[in-house]
Amino acid sequence: MFITLEGLHGVGKSTVADMLADRLQGAVLVPTIPRELQTARRFVDNSADVNARYLFYLSAVSIAADQVRALGEAGRIVIAESFIHRTVAFHAGMGASALVDLPSLRVPTPDLNFYLHCDDTVRRQRLLGRNASTNRWRTLAEMRAPDIAHAYAAFPLIRVDTTEMTCEQVCEFILSRMGPDAGLQSVESGGLYAV
Repeated sequence: MFITLEGLHGVGKSTVADMLADRLQGAVLVPTIPRELQTARRFVDNSADVNARYLFYLSAVSIAADQVRALGEAGRIVIAESFIHRTVAFHAGMGASALVDLPSLRVPTPDLNFYLHCDDTVRRQRLLGRNASTNRWRTLAEMRAPDIAHAYAAFPLIRVDTTEMTCEQVCEFILSRMGPDAGLQSVESGGLYAV
């Protein structure tokens, strides 16, 4: 099973992805940008060219897709905090004009693809509570958040409003969508998690 979590900064994607990986026996959390590309990512993120950044991120997702496929073939549950939809929505919202035929990328289709969102005031308060570093793209993303959210609307994602939910509740909701045979394990008891 392949699960992705999408959405703007501050909606809970990273925290929920970590929780899911802890709760699901044998699950693997796959980074959208493979470790080997992190140096190149910093270089590209320092560029002001949105199309160059978009094409780099599409390349990274294509490489990560190989790992997702291999893990899936090995019977593992795979979780990605942001994947192809975030790459497209983020850069479309930023004004990228590079034309890419997404089906030609041949990235795996998630079995469950969640779009986490929340009230924008709450989301911004959550961001203020973090000590996350900011760069020009994060700053720009906040200015263009409505455009990015609009670009997300084009995709068939399971929408989860996290405004009044804890990350634990979001995790429980996602687990409830997976079914009883997904390798769920209770952290407290070590037994099967009832869904």
